[in-house]
Amino acid sequence: MKMIFLLLCMINFSANAYECTSAKYDKAESAIDNLNTWADLSGFYNKFKECDEGSVSEGLSEIITSLLANHWNELPEFEVESKKNLGFEYWSLNHIDKTVNDEDLNKIIVNVKELCPKGMAGICFKLGEKTRKVLNED
Repeated sequence: MKMIFLLLCMINFSANAYECTSAKYDKAESAIDNLNTWADLSGFYNKFKECDEGSVSEGLSEIITSLLANHWNELPEFEVESKKNLGFEYWSLNHIDKTVNDEDLNKIIVNVKELCPKGMAGICFKLGEKTRKVLNED
């Protein structure tokens, strides 16, 4: 009986650890303004990934696509964070979406085609595929 109680407590704790409460959402929303680098985004992902919805999600999409469009030279940092943080690459790619402007999406396509760093063809391919898919959505 004691073992069952402990198991139920562990399940309850685990479920609550990944819940986005109203207070946690508010903190996530406030944290958006301080995300300037891939390391910042990786830290946000670790702390608030369960709050990735609504205005938080839209803000993240704007930041991620802006980094890819306007700070392409920082792409190696993205790769480093992706290797350290399981799920971060997939999460980031999902933020390339229709909520951002086509100008940034088109810049990403140019960066992928013309400026892909040596040894990063795999991530450039994924970024190009995802961005083209979003641009082709109706």
